[in-house]
Formats: sequence, structure tokens, C-alpha cells
Amino acid sequence: IIAPFNFPLEIPVLQLMGALFMGNKPVLKPAEKCALVMEQFLHLLHDCGMDKNDVDLLNCQGPVAESLILNSNIRLTQFTGSSRVAD
Repeated sequence: IIAPFNFPLEIPVLQLMGALFMGNKPVLKPAEKCALVMEQFLHLLHDCGMDKNDVDLLNCQGPVAESLILNSNIRLTQFTGSSRVAD
């Protein structure tokens, strides 16, 4: 789940809950400008009893995110952005 900078918590949380509900292990990649928002959210989930191995957090920049998107072992990448970003 690649999170946008302008909605760093709302959109990824909705996507995260759906992924977890369906039995997947999501990888969250927050926008570089607001990576701490998602890190703090995951800390709250862990404090509420969620296992630390249920979700992976990937703080990185462009080249690593691109390799994540192009990885053939990853069946679905979910992100919110412009059509330019999708290309």
C-alpha cells in the first residue's frame, strides 16, 4: 500500500483494514514527507494488541518503491495518486 502525502493516514488505513480482513500481510510504504504518521499509527495498533509481524513498514524513496511495484512476487500494489504516477 503506497500512501499519498496529502492523505497520509485516512486512505492507507482504509486499504490496510481491507487487506488484513482478507488475510493478507500488507506492506505499507508511506510518502517520504510524512513517514512518521504511519509509524506512529502502527505503534498505536501494536499498543492495542496487534502483532508486530502483521504489517510491514517500508520507509524508502523512489528507486526502492519502484522495485516494490515491479516485483513479480507481489500480486497487488495499491496506491492513490495521479494518472502520471500510475504510468
